[in-house]
Amino acid sequence: MSWFAVGDSTDDHFKTLAAGNAALGLWVRCGAYASAHLTDGVIPGAVAAKNGTASQIRKLVAVGLWHAARHTCPRCAQVREGDFVMHDYLDANPSRRQVQERRRRAAEKKREQRGGGRPSVRR
Repeated sequence: MSWFAVGDSTDDHFKTLAAGNAALGLWVRCGAYASAHLTDGVIPGAVAAKNGTASQIRKLVAVGLWHAARHTCPRCAQVREGDFVMHDYLDANPSRRQVQERRRRAAEKKREQRGGGRPSVRR
């Protein structure tokens, strides 16, 4: 399981205050989606629309919590038309590669703890 980091200053950050509670709810839901699906902060347009309104999406983009296609932020990945990327997502959240590596190491450790993955022999 992955986690989506919500910082302890989120409640009074100027961007979240400008976005408003409803848009911030969309931001949190889509952040959880990005974490669960290992998208590195990319939010498909269909997921955004399923979880919020067009007005909420526009607010997130307007305040800079999300970027749309052809954005100018040098730190965030470009996305396809209609999709969004959460600004600085990878600054606070592990990347897809990091999560997969952590999961691989954890599975390897479990196999070793269980005898190298070989079935135990009963006598």
